[in-house]
Amino acid sequence: MLLLAAESSRRLAEKAAVGYARPLFLFPTTVFESQLQKSLKRWIRSGGDLGDRLHSVADLSVRSTRDAYRVCAALDHAKAMLPTEREAREMVSTPLHVVTGLFQEVKTEAAYRVLSQKGLPILNEVVQESLYGGRFIPGQDILFILKVMAAYRFRPVVRHLAAALRKELEPDHYLWPVLFAHFAEPDHPQALALVEKLGHALPPRSPGIGLLHLGNVLAERAQIFRHPFSAELGRERLGALLSGDESILWEDAMAATTALAFVDPNWRPELLDLARQHGHPRVRLEAQGVQALEGHGGAASDRVMNELLDHAKNPRYSRQAVRLLRRAGAESTIPGELEAAEFQALADLSEHLENTGRFPGPPDDLQLFDTRSLCWPPALGESICSLCEFRYRQDDGQEAAKGMALVNGHVTVYMEQAINHLNVDDLYAFFCFYEATLASVDEVNVTECIARGRTLLNRHHLAVAESKA
Repeated sequence: MLLLAAESSRRLAEKAAVGYARPLFLFPTTVFESQLQKSLKRWIRSGGDLGDRLHSVADLSVRSTRDAYRVCAALDHAKAMLPTEREAREMVSTPLHVVTGLFQEVKTEAAYRVLSQKGLPILNEVVQESLYGGRFIPGQDILFILKVMAAYRFRPVVRHLAAALRKELEPDHYLWPVLFAHFAEPDHPQALALVEKLGHALPPRSPGIGLLHLGNVLAERAQIFRHPFSAELGRERLGALLSGDESILWEDAMAATTALAFVDPNWRPELLDLARQHGHPRVRLEAQGVQALEGHGGAASDRVMNELLDHAKNPRYSRQAVRLLRRAGAESTIPGELEAAEFQALADLSEHLENTGRFPGPPDDLQLFDTRSLCWPPALGESICSLCEFRYRQDDGQEAAKGMALVNGHVTVYMEQAINHLNVDDLYAFFCFYEATLASVDEVNVTECIARGRTLLNRHHLAVAESKA
């Protein structure tokens, strides 16, 4: 094996001496190859639709350094065969986009290092050829690469983002806010540089929304002293977001309201009035949080604080209200019972339902059935589990949707009526098996789920008991 390695090294040196411009990624054939490696190797050799090839791979995780090197080899190949503009229009997803997506599947530090050191430079070449060299590469592919660069904290990403904005690259694409969200991660080394670079000339449309959300996060952490929307142009943008236009997402109107806490107080009242009159309750609640910052005692100030406390005690809006109370310096007024597992379970469920996009907001009714500590197989250990019921109602009060959920740091929801009659023990058994097999369940047999769930719970309880003995 050592002789073979020496021979390989000698051949590599000879090939480099005669002008091989690209790095070669060599893999010993005697070592185990994952399905991901095999699929990428077949595509490099034989071509075809890479997306189709990877669709049949059960696990796309990049775990080993060999996985990571194979991804780099595939990326190198994708760069060498970039499609023309006409070809790209006929593709569901380009090979470049597909391979770049594998950077998000990294599971180990070793694989992360390989992709950072070997893969990012290739992506950087692609971005440079597109943004500065005029080579056609689909705009959504460049945005996706910039998103990966932001996630990997690649230093040149700020300069590339500024160049992409100057070219007005895909200004309405949904990836812009997602891309900016990576810079909101704690201690992101390029976050302040990005806000400084873009704050003097606010980007329009989707990138502007991304910058607004990022500016709010950094301002609430006191990482910046001047919000990027503090200037007159920012005032106009915030006013437009709070105008009540139905095409504007309530999340963006809420972000505009949050920003009012960090902008010029001289033009805050006018925009705050718009936020207080907004149609969405979360925007109005956020406006109360801004009012709380301005409070100087008196009946009006007390009224605002009491309303925030009432919202904090409601699991449907508790998380937002607690954040606003803390920001106003009123943390000592927050009741301790809000930290109880039962209350937090209801708050977790409400937040989950609102964020799924399936429902118009938090549920109209929430009810807790039971909370207990269980040896929970899906969590691979002991877990505080809560059973909850929720309902959504129509404007006339009639029930529109109803479901059950198990909450234990993770939320599992089941909407069918078949489990409504079950007792608490059967519900725990049902959710145990349903949660453990959720990804592979198409049609649920409730009776079978309960029986298999009980078996899982009993086995796991015995295993945990034996490990403690």
